[in-house]
Amino acid sequence: MLNNNEIKIIGQRTENKYKDTNEALDSIAQLLLDMGLVKDSYIKAIRKREKTFPTGLEFENYAIAIPHTDSEHVNSEAMVINILDKPVRFGQMGTEGLHTDVNIIVMLAIKNKEKQVPYLQALIEIFQDKEKVNILLECQNNDIIEKTFKNYLKESM
Repeated sequence: MLNNNEIKIIGQRTENKYKDTNEALDSIAQLLLDMGLVKDSYIKAIRKREKTFPTGLEFENYAIAIPHTDSEHVNSEAMVINILDKPVRFGQMGTEGLHTDVNIIVMLAIKNKEKQVPYLQALIEIFQDKEKVNILLECQNNDIIEKTFKNYLKESM
Protein backbone atom coordinates (compact mmCIF):
# COMPACT_ATOMS: atom_id res chain seq x y z
CA MET A 1 0.00 0.00 0.00
CA LEU A 2 1.30 3.41 -0.95
CA ASN A 3 1.08 6.46 1.22
CA ASN A 4 -0.50 9.16 -0.91
CA ASN A 5 0.77 11.81 1.52
CA GLU A 6 4.09 11.36 -0.30
CA ILE A 7 2.62 12.80 -3.49
CA LYS A 8 1.50 16.38 -4.09
CA ILE A 9 -2.02 16.56 -5.52
CA ILE A 10 -2.97 19.67 -7.46
CA GLY A 11 -6.61 20.26 -8.43
CA GLN A 12 -7.34 22.53 -11.35
CA ARG A 13 -10.41 23.47 -13.39
CA THR A 14 -9.74 24.80 -16.88
CA GLU A 15 -12.43 27.00 -18.35
CA ASN A 16 -10.60 27.83 -21.57
CA LYS A 17 -10.46 25.20 -24.26
CA TYR A 18 -7.02 23.95 -25.11
CA LYS A 19 -6.62 24.10 -28.89
CA ASP A 20 -4.93 20.68 -28.96
CA THR A 21 -3.22 17.95 -26.95
CA ASN A 22 0.16 19.69 -26.98
CA GLU A 23 -1.26 22.92 -25.57
CA ALA A 24 -2.94 20.97 -22.77
CA LEU A 25 0.24 19.02 -22.01
CA ASP A 26 2.40 22.15 -22.09
CA SER A 27 0.09 24.13 -19.82
CA ILE A 28 -0.25 21.44 -17.16
CA ALA A 29 3.44 20.47 -17.30
CA GLN A 30 4.40 24.15 -16.97
CA LEU A 31 2.46 24.29 -13.70
CA LEU A 32 4.56 21.40 -12.39
CA LEU A 33 7.73 23.07 -13.65
CA ASP A 34 6.82 26.41 -12.06
CA MET A 35 6.38 24.62 -8.74
CA GLY A 36 9.80 22.97 -9.08
CA LEU A 37 8.28 19.48 -9.08
CA VAL A 38 9.74 18.51 -12.47
CA LYS A 39 12.88 19.23 -14.46
CA ASP A 40 13.12 21.43 -17.56
CA SER A 41 13.19 18.25 -19.67
CA TYR A 42 9.73 17.17 -18.44
CA ILE A 43 7.61 19.12 -20.94
CA LYS A 44 9.44 17.78 -23.99
CA ALA A 45 9.48 14.26 -22.52
CA ILE A 46 5.75 14.22 -21.75
CA ARG A 47 4.92 15.43 -25.26
CA LYS A 48 7.16 12.79 -26.83
CA ARG A 49 5.73 9.97 -24.72
CA GLU A 50 2.12 11.02 -25.38
CA LYS A 51 2.79 11.04 -29.11
CA THR A 52 4.31 7.54 -29.00
CA PHE A 53 2.06 6.04 -26.29
CA PRO A 54 -1.26 7.93 -26.12
CA THR A 55 -3.02 7.89 -22.76
CA GLY A 56 -6.65 8.67 -23.60
CA LEU A 57 -9.15 6.25 -22.06
CA GLU A 58 -12.78 6.25 -23.13
CA PHE A 59 -15.51 5.27 -20.70
CA GLU A 60 -19.28 5.22 -21.23
CA ASN A 61 -20.08 8.94 -20.81
CA TYR A 62 -16.66 10.56 -20.45
CA ALA A 63 -12.99 10.15 -21.29
CA ILE A 64 -9.79 10.76 -19.37
CA ALA A 65 -6.09 11.00 -20.18
CA ILE A 66 -3.23 10.09 -17.87
CA PRO A 67 -0.09 11.58 -19.41
CA HIS A 68 3.16 10.60 -17.72
CA THR A 69 6.81 10.12 -18.55
CA ASP A 70 10.03 8.66 -17.16
CA SER A 71 11.10 9.34 -13.58
CA GLU A 72 14.38 10.94 -14.68
CA HIS A 73 12.41 14.11 -15.51
CA VAL A 74 10.82 14.38 -12.04
CA ASN A 75 12.10 16.17 -8.90
CA SER A 76 9.19 15.40 -6.54
CA GLU A 77 6.12 13.23 -6.93
CA ALA A 78 2.94 14.99 -7.98
CA MET A 79 -0.37 14.60 -9.79
CA VAL A 80 -2.35 17.36 -11.43
CA ILE A 81 -6.02 16.58 -11.88
CA ASN A 82 -7.38 18.97 -14.47
CA ILE A 83 -11.16 19.13 -15.01
CA LEU A 84 -11.91 20.56 -18.44
CA ASP A 85 -14.98 22.65 -19.17
CA LYS A 86 -14.43 21.92 -22.87
CA PRO A 87 -12.92 18.57 -23.90
CA VAL A 88 -9.60 18.23 -25.71
CA ARG A 89 -8.78 15.46 -28.17
CA PHE A 90 -6.23 12.84 -27.09
CA GLY A 91 -5.07 9.68 -28.79
CA GLN A 92 -6.63 6.54 -27.32
CA MET A 93 -4.40 4.26 -25.28
CA GLY A 94 -3.38 1.07 -27.06
CA THR A 95 -4.69 2.14 -30.47
CA GLU A 96 -3.26 3.72 -33.55
CA GLY A 97 -5.12 6.62 -35.11
CA LEU A 98 -8.12 6.56 -32.76
CA HIS A 99 -8.89 9.61 -30.63
CA THR A 100 -11.22 10.55 -27.81
CA ASP A 101 -12.44 13.85 -26.42
CA VAL A 102 -11.09 14.01 -22.87
CA ASN A 103 -12.94 15.65 -19.96
CA ILE A 104 -10.30 15.02 -17.29
CA ILE A 105 -6.51 15.02 -17.54
CA VAL A 106 -4.46 13.55 -14.70
CA MET A 107 -0.79 14.33 -15.31
CA LEU A 108 1.62 12.20 -13.31
CA ALA A 109 5.08 13.13 -12.15
CA ILE A 110 6.36 9.96 -10.46
CA LYS A 111 9.93 9.89 -9.15
CA ASN A 112 9.94 6.29 -7.90
CA LYS A 113 9.38 3.97 -10.90
CA GLU A 114 7.95 1.23 -8.69
CA LYS A 115 5.03 3.49 -7.73
CA GLN A 116 3.91 4.24 -11.28
CA VAL A 117 1.90 1.05 -11.86
CA PRO A 118 0.10 1.18 -8.47
CA TYR A 119 -0.82 4.82 -9.09
CA LEU A 120 -2.09 4.01 -12.59
CA GLN A 121 -4.15 1.11 -11.20
CA ALA A 122 -5.66 3.37 -8.53
CA LEU A 123 -6.54 5.98 -11.16
CA ILE A 124 -8.26 3.39 -13.36
CA GLU A 125 -10.24 2.19 -10.34
CA ILE A 126 -11.34 5.77 -9.56
CA PHE A 127 -12.34 6.53 -13.14
CA GLN A 128 -14.32 3.32 -13.54
CA ASP A 129 -16.69 4.67 -10.87
CA LYS A 130 -19.22 6.87 -12.71
CA GLU A 131 -20.47 8.46 -9.50
CA LYS A 132 -16.98 9.59 -8.48
CA VAL A 133 -16.30 10.95 -11.95
CA ASN A 134 -19.58 12.87 -12.01
CA ILE A 135 -18.73 14.43 -8.63
CA LEU A 136 -15.31 15.47 -9.93
CA LEU A 137 -16.81 16.92 -13.12
CA GLU A 138 -19.20 19.02 -11.03
CA CYS A 139 -16.45 20.47 -8.79
CA GLN A 140 -16.05 24.18 -9.52
CA ASN A 141 -13.32 25.05 -7.02
CA ASN A 142 -9.68 23.91 -7.30
CA ASP A 143 -9.45 23.19 -3.57
CA ILE A 144 -12.57 21.00 -3.71
CA ILE A 145 -11.23 19.13 -6.76
CA GLU A 146 -7.97 18.54 -4.90
CA LYS A 147 -9.65 17.42 -1.65
CA THR A 148 -12.16 15.15 -3.43
CA PHE A 149 -9.48 13.56 -5.59
CA LYS A 150 -7.15 13.01 -2.59
CA ASN A 151 -9.95 11.15 -0.82
CA TYR A 152 -10.63 8.99 -3.87
CA LEU A 153 -6.93 8.22 -4.26
CA LYS A 154 -6.65 7.32 -0.57
CA GLU A 155 -9.61 4.91 -0.92
CA SER A 156 -8.07 3.27 -4.00
CA MET A 157 -4.56 2.82 -2.64
